[in-house]
Amino acid sequence: TEAWSRAWALSDLPGLMQSLRSPFSLPDISKKIVRTAFLTLEAANVILYQYDADNNAFEPPVTHGPFCDAAIKEAGDPRDPKLSRLKEYVASDYVVDVQKHPILSLADEQARSRFIDRERIKSCAVLVLRDREGGKLVGLMFVNFQETHEFSAEEKRAMDALTISAASAIRTARLHKVELDAMREVHAAIAEKPDL
Repeated sequence: TEAWSRAWALSDLPGLMQSLRSPFSLPDISKKIVRTAFLTLEAANVILYQYDADNNAFEPPVTHGPFCDAAIKEAGDPRDPKLSRLKEYVASDYVVDVQKHPILSLADEQARSRFIDRERIKSCAVLVLRDREGGKLVGLMFVNFQETHEFSAEEKRAMDALTISAASAIRTARLHKVELDAMREVHAAIAEKPDL
């Protein structure tokens, strides 16, 4: 029954991914991405850090699902040095045992307990969101599981497809925002000089 239920959830993924391509605002699209990952992949929780290449910085996370530590849901830490190390990954990483991962298992530099301990994370998919056209990093998404999770080939394919769609949706939303900002500037300039 569990395998059938998972197959049914994954079968709906193409439709969900298609809906990501609509021109929503960036905050809306981010929420939709983490919600889609959470519901489809039956994760304990999902965290998305968008990456701003122009400023070489991660933005505060967008989350979905329950968290033991409310602080991560509210703010997270986009300056976490682990993110800087993970952004060098070329492809997604499917981690069955987070305690053995060379980056996720590192001690927290701020002397707090590790996220994986606070949230009781056993397995995690670190999904690297890259723009297919330029290969630029647009974000990192963590799909967390509180039980040891063996990632099937079918799940990896589904997550890879979700990663491609999510990166494309973020890129499209960013371009849409740039276009809207440019149009607002033009309209403001015309309003100041109506004789133009």
